Amino acid sequence: MFDLPDDEILPLSREHVFWTWSAQAKVNPIAIKRAKGVYFWDVDDKKYLDFNSMTMCVNIGHGDERVIKAMQEQAAELSYAAPGMTTKIRAIASKTVAEITPKGALSKVLFTLGGADANENAIKLGAWIYKAPQDPFTLSFVSRRICGCHGSDG
Repeated sequence: MFDLPDDEILPLSREHVFWTWSAQAKVNPIAIKRAKGVYFWDVDDKKYLDFNSMTMCVNIGHGDERVIKAMQEQAAELSYAAPGMTTKIRAIASKTVAEITPKGALSKVLFTLGGADANENAIKLGAWIYKAPQDPFTLSFVSRRICGCHGSDG
């Protein structure tokens, strides 16, 4: 698809990629060549069992033909809809989530982009519900990273 030799992936990435939650000079990423099922291979064809999470998480495995077909069909029909729009799949998915929650506990669904976005919106919604009757515009949040998780020191 792109004309870049495997041995240039790592140096080019080190030059131009900003690595999250990491001391930039200490990052030593694995240059990935391909993935299938629960495995991925680096540019030297070393095979790894994929225990990644977060943005790399593919719970069903890499290259599942059903997922690829569904993605292709959806991209051909509609590749993106802004948050202020709605689609058939958004309507069906929200109804399905509402149906499987305890009766009366949930009737609306907020679709987010991922974990951090979901957490931020959950905090804002909770605070709005708590503060709204008094004054919904005076709420502030302060956050500080207090753990050394991710092995980062910078």
